[in-house]
Amino acid sequence: MEFAPELVIISAGFDAAEGDDLGECHVTPTGYAHMTHMLAGLAGGRLVVALEGGYNLDSISNSALAVAGVLLGEAPDPLPPMIAGEAATETVFLVAQQQSKYWKSVDPKACEPREGLEEITFSIPEILKAHRQHYLYTHHDMMQVPLITAELEKRFSTQIMCT
Repeated sequence: MEFAPELVIISAGFDAAEGDDLGECHVTPTGYAHMTHMLAGLAGGRLVVALEGGYNLDSISNSALAVAGVLLGEAPDPLPPMIAGEAATETVFLVAQQQSKYWKSVDPKACEPREGLEEITFSIPEILKAHRQHYLYTHHDMMQVPLITAELEKRFSTQIMCT
């Protein structure tokens, strides 16, 4: 495995939080919760979260509460559908180009910006869920468990797997 940390240390600065006028990044508490949840998948869930700051006490407290909930085992709230902006897409591509020099698993072609995208688009959480499901199937022969209600199926469809 190319990347297998023993511990993940999160420098949790909340100056990028929604409501913090100085940061202007508008990351919601749900966004922070999802980032924490993704990082918890590394190093067997061994995380250290160090509060770094922010400038709006309401934004800090709401975001820190969302992060703490994930650390206590709560599932993050669903994210709304998202489409990356042009500047963000270009930045991810440039970073992937640089990092691919050092990491075999980084494929800049997969991140290449596309012009005039008229195709069907997928949200970031949908892509991550599909990747996780595919990985568990191909590497561990795990399959998705059908859920009893449409609401449960919609929310947790690729999160319950079995062998």
